[in-house]
Amino acid sequence: MPDTTNQLKGLVISEPWISHILTGEKTWEMRSKVTSYRGPLAIIRKGTGAVVGMVDLIDCIPGQHEAEYGASEALHCIPMAQHKDCAARWPIAWVFANARSLSEPVLYKHKNGAQSQVILSDKESMAVRTHAPTALGKANTSKSISLTESAPEFVKVASLGRWEIRLVTANIKNHTLPVRSIVLPPDVIGGSNRDHVAPEMLTVIYEGRSTRSDVDGIKWILRDRRASGNFFSLTKAKAGDIVVVDKLADYVYAIRLKRRASK
Repeated sequence: MPDTTNQLKGLVISEPWISHILTGEKTWEMRSKVTSYRGPLAIIRKGTGAVVGMVDLIDCIPGQHEAEYGASEALHCIPMAQHKDCAARWPIAWVFANARSLSEPVLYKHKNGAQSQVILSDKESMAVRTHAPTALGKANTSKSISLTESAPEFVKVASLGRWEIRLVTANIKNHTLPVRSIVLPPDVIGGSNRDHVAPEMLTVIYEGRSTRSDVDGIKWILRDRRASGNFFSLTKAKAGDIVVVDKLADYVYAIRLKRRASK
């Protein structure tokens, strides 16, 4: 749900998980409930009464059972011995990006009745923003570019680990997600057809779903066009819209749609 005030939402997380999140090692925080919220979150170290960092909540993926826990251990960092118990209690992955530590902790008042999710006051929120590094991908961009149906693919390197791809009509029509300028592991680049699939696969997370695919190294698109088309359909993507690509871990990327700014 969109923010209507300057108050930040906060999440209380215990050790060692919060440290793994702030170092960027842990990008999936396992929870018991789905959230529709997307945006910045203040990260609170449990037992300290202090906000110590921020993340961007970019997706929410339900249905993480024991088998899925095993496949995604590199993302949530929970040891195998705990998968069965954790999957029963916390089957929802909240997907984080842009983890950053505050320059100094910010104390907050934990309201009576609040548990792991809180809303900070205006004063607390302002203090957190003051001590937080600028979020990745928020830098000002250069001059605008004319968006025509025949315009070539445009990729902006928004930050280390984040790229923005402007869609053109052909992408929507042909269900193609261009990835030419995204930094990818070389062993996910295959040939022009399924007879020449790459030895390794990417995991691409989108709209509460995920797919595993390699890259067509001739057309430089995600080979799984069905997933690309599904993403365009679910988001109602149009020519001129921007696909934001975040690298969450080796071989794991998340995509989301950012609407073209109205004139």
